[in-house]
Amino acid sequence: MWCMKATVAGLLDPYRDLSSNYGDPGVPLSNHLPMALAALAAMGASDERMSSWAQAQVPRLGLRTADDRERAGRARWRERIARIGARSTLNEAVAALAGGIGAAAFHAVIRAAYALEWHDDDELAAALESWEREYLELPSFATTAVTLETALERLAATSIAVVPEHLIVLRMQQIASSDGFARVASAAPPLSALDEMIVAAAAAFALNQNFTALHVLTGSAAARILTRHLDEPAILMPAFWTAYAAAAIDARVAPTLDPATLAELRADPVPDWDELLAVAVGNDDDHVIKSTYTAWSLDRELNDRIFLVAAARYLVKRGGLIVSQTAKGKPYGRA
Repeated sequence: MWCMKATVAGLLDPYRDLSSNYGDPGVPLSNHLPMALAALAAMGASDERMSSWAQAQVPRLGLRTADDRERAGRARWRERIARIGARSTLNEAVAALAGGIGAAAFHAVIRAAYALEWHDDDELAAALESWEREYLELPSFATTAVTLETALERLAATSIAVVPEHLIVLRMQQIASSDGFARVASAAPPLSALDEMIVAAAAAFALNQNFTALHVLTGSAAARILTRHLDEPAILMPAFWTAYAAAAIDARVAPTLDPATLAELRADPVPDWDELLAVAVGNDDDHVIKSTYTAWSLDRELNDRIFLVAAARYLVKRGGLIVSQTAKGKPYGRA
């Protein structure tokens, strides 16, 4: 594993100066290259595959060099990490930034989680700079601790309408400011329910493969990783619940733990992980790569087939996995 981490670090070196964003500066999109490269390595991609994939990403997406402000912010966080250590820096950062955990549609916290898993201080500095600069301001609510079942019931019952335009983060802000959202956000589940929240998010993603639902799942997985490195992990709640709920409403399918729904999803006859990983490694779409890796990692830790099904269904939609027959219960096949 340490050899693999060294390989990823070396492959990342030519891209360290790239901005966390690309596209129109007024509509910033998130650069997934560092995370997808690490995901490819973990899923068994060769050095040649990782190198060629990364080289192609830069012109394909128009990735650009970080500007002076971004470089200065990264340098400040990197100096802090060098002086007091990654864990202490992370704890200080989360104490200040937890309220904006939805920054860049969870991409900042996702990048931080990858950095922690791969012990990459440069990546952690870049993630914290992005989290700070793209801090997602959502309303704060006085909260009452409730069971996850109650919280999900309120979330599913909301009638907040979503305007299907603009960036995910702008839609999240619109939703969080809507009448009725306070009733959802004020009923916050405890941090101990996070694993079940992740299962519920995976079910929602499996049901419709919505792009925002994908980010709810990967953002939840990232939050779970961060809790391992925090002295007071409960600090992530209830702000994380607020962001989770706003994004779930935008996805237009509620995270669910309904037993019948989960049983039907888990019974879906999808291929095994070896097949899915091979398809993902050969795919050029960074979201396909990251979603497959995240679901695979969660399955290994939480031992729930819902993650295999969620990954397979997204690969059918975007990643080159095909269904040989569309009737329910028929087997899947690889393109």
